Amino acid sequence: MLDKALQIVAPHLCLGCGKIGPLLCESCRYDISEEPFGGCLVCTVPTVEGVCAKHRNPIDAAWVSGERDEALGRVIDAFKFERCRSAHKDLAKILLDVLPILPEGTIITSIPTVRAHVRERGYDHAKLIAAELAKQRNLPYRTLLHRQTNDRQRGAGRKERFKQAERAFTLKMTDVPDVVLLVDDVVTTGATLHFAAKLLKDAGVGALFVAALAKQPLDQTTKI
Repeated sequence: MLDKALQIVAPHLCLGCGKIGPLLCESCRYDISEEPFGGCLVCTVPTVEGVCAKHRNPIDAAWVSGERDEALGRVIDAFKFERCRSAHKDLAKILLDVLPILPEGTIITSIPTVRAHVRERGYDHAKLIAAELAKQRNLPYRTLLHRQTNDRQRGAGRKERFKQAERAFTLKMTDVPDVVLLVDDVVTTGATLHFAAKLLKDAGVGALFVAALAKQPLDQTTKI
């Protein structure tokens, strides 16, 4: 409601080209979808499956929209750090552009956001994107994971991030889905997605796919 009211008083400018309209116009969205990230989400080695053989288990395939820079990075930042809640729809559309047709019955879920960040922003950003994606694909969204820690990754190195991720999650489900699409916003080391996916696979999930908006090198993580 607040976003809609603000758009009437002060309409959004496209964060790609600056034109009045949505946060990301169709043309700028097309530019992003035309150049998806084409490497392993962990080590960046080129691969069409989104994760190379060295890192594939427990992730069967992954799709990443692009690198966290330019227009894509600005929309993500507006959503996460400027309380621009309506941006989740733009970001879900970006993921839709890179996702293939998913198996019937796929359950869409998300990486749970750190509780302190939810309080700061007023929403779980990954959940909003994943739920919108599920709506657009006419697939169910379910919360399958619970975050049991409140570790902040900002400033943490690779080893520390893996230690944090290994203890971060517990399962939150009564039955085991056959196919799961796990959604996150930004991938840095891949640790969070690896351990979340491993937990789900160990519980009996058959096929585990990953969708993320952006890949960001560890040495460029100036924001959380």
